[in-house]
Amino acid sequence: MKGCSVRFWLFNGCTLLALFPAQPTAAQIIPDATLPVNSTITQAGNTRIIEGGTSAGSNLFHSFQEFSVPTGGTAFFNNALDIQNIFSRVTGGSISNIDGLIRANGNANLFRLNPNGIILGRNARLNIGGSFLASTANSIVFADGSFFSAKTPQATPLLTISVPIGLQYGGVAGSIVNQARVTNRDNFVSGRQVQLGNTLALVGGDVRLEGGILQAPGGRVELGGLAAAGIIRLSIDGKILRLNFPEGVARTDVFLNNIAGVLVDSTAGGDIAINARNLAMSEGSTLLAGIALSLDPSGTVAGNIEINATEQVTISSGAIANLIGTVGIAQTKGGDINITTRSLSVKNGAGLSTSTLGLGNGGNISIIATDSISLDGVDSNGFSTNASC
Repeated sequence: MKGCSVRFWLFNGCTLLALFPAQPTAAQIIPDATLPVNSTITQAGNTRIIEGGTSAGSNLFHSFQEFSVPTGGTAFFNNALDIQNIFSRVTGGSISNIDGLIRANGNANLFRLNPNGIILGRNARLNIGGSFLASTANSIVFADGSFFSAKTPQATPLLTISVPIGLQYGGVAGSIVNQARVTNRDNFVSGRQVQLGNTLALVGGDVRLEGGILQAPGGRVELGGLAAAGIIRLSIDGKILRLNFPEGVARTDVFLNNIAGVLVDSTAGGDIAINARNLAMSEGSTLLAGIALSLDPSGTVAGNIEINATEQVTISSGAIANLIGTVGIAQTKGGDINITTRSLSVKNGAGLSTSTLGLGNGGNISIIATDSISLDGVDSNGFSTNASC
């Protein structure tokens, strides 16, 4: 269909989940000497305790020449409990290989910045009370106009007490890769997960989920990146981080394969947002939002799955689902799936699903494709379509 806007209502759906494992990584956490108060590292067994850094109000800044965590290792940011945001950058030329635990105290949000690239292995885990953002942007921009740069660190940077408002790119950025692997479809191994109601964001360069699961129960997962100079705007609403991608700036690609999964479903709902040039899902990979099984979801607001790809969305033998698993007398409105792209291809039995087990209504599936929509080998039972060209 040329230049069509297509809207689907789906009354029957199914749920597909995912899993994982990975590879050993090299490990180095080496502070640089670019802050007024530099970071310090203390070794305690397999744990590297990170202290020092420069505080500015409720913000804490760390700077490293290298930052990697080995299999079985721990990087422990031993911050004060009144810290709200921890900003950590890598100023050297190496990729960050994370295959162990990253933890911090209290409810601090953790921002990890390495323009060279970030690899999350199958054993990478989070133990933090706030949201987690990993990015290969050049710098973090603040409301007062200052920035925390990994590309041009200054000997005496002007660090700020103001809130972060953006990620600044200068050109091609490194990739973010999740190398987790499937072991057993019936059991889950811990993946990259934040606590209930928080955000998990991977912002490249290309973002590749090669197996494994990203979980933000009742919160938000953001995936995407820029391929040219520009600023992705960042807002903080309570515990939730949201990204706003600029118009007219080239984006990068997002890939999910080998039964990769992004899960935000919980008793409190949750949102998924993907902003890319191309989104490609294959080999049983899944995006899953919605309200998990609950007897009383009264007052619960289901989240949405928002996909904006400037070129193409390809879903092959995978699923995008926004489900309501409530039972009983409660009537809950399901969340929506909204896809905006130039071209959409759904094939090899892949599915788009919004459904409910209770008395409420499933959400809508809205697709706007300016060039073409191809549904090849997709079961159309349960679909009601309304298309205008």
